[in-house]
Amino acid sequence: MDGRLDSFSYLCEVFKTILPMKKIWKMACMACLVAMAFSGMRCVNEPVVSSKVPLGKVVDSLNWVFLYHNPPAGSIDLDTLSEEQKMMVRVYTSGEYARRYYGLVFGIPLPQGLNSGTDFFNPSIADGQVNPATGLTQFAMPSATKPQENDILVFGDSRDNPGGNVAIVAKVGNTELEIVQQNPGPLSNTRESYRYYIRKNKWYVQQPHVLGWLRKP
Repeated sequence: MDGRLDSFSYLCEVFKTILPMKKIWKMACMACLVAMAFSGMRCVNEPVVSSKVPLGKVVDSLNWVFLYHNPPAGSIDLDTLSEEQKMMVRVYTSGEYARRYYGLVFGIPLPQGLNSGTDFFNPSIADGQVNPATGLTQFAMPSATKPQENDILVFGDSRDNPGGNVAIVAKVGNTELEIVQQNPGPLSNTRESYRYYIRKNKWYVQQPHVLGWLRKP
């Protein structure tokens, strides 16, 4: 199971959410869906070809919080960009999406300085304790606590992502979890799935750069 939705399945899932709503909100959401459909919003989990996707284009969403395209570092010449485009490159990081997601979904304002994975995670904090830099409960892998939907999954340094990055856990199945991430780097998609498992009462995510996960208290 890869948990990926094509555009039709994505819209069907959204319709299920909309149906129980009050009439005025239902009409507003339906109008948004129509606009998304005609604008060609990317709802499938396919590799983003930077040269073909405009900077700042909506490429995915989770719980109506949109992810914007930011090409991998080194794939574009910054000197050819306008000041507005340069600002987009600086702003649309993985950390920006995590901050915006927690602000919109949970009403939790995370500090603006949180951008990379190393900003979000403090390895000196014990598993299950609050990280003062984020105000969120931090779970260090391997953790006694299983990851769950809406957690912030934190990745450490890698060759393609110096400083690490963060993602939101979108789904948790029996053996796999799915994440969404903004500015994922040259070798990843906005959505990725990783196997997770428990061993000796500790939870692991089978991805070599995962440091742990964060959760609202």
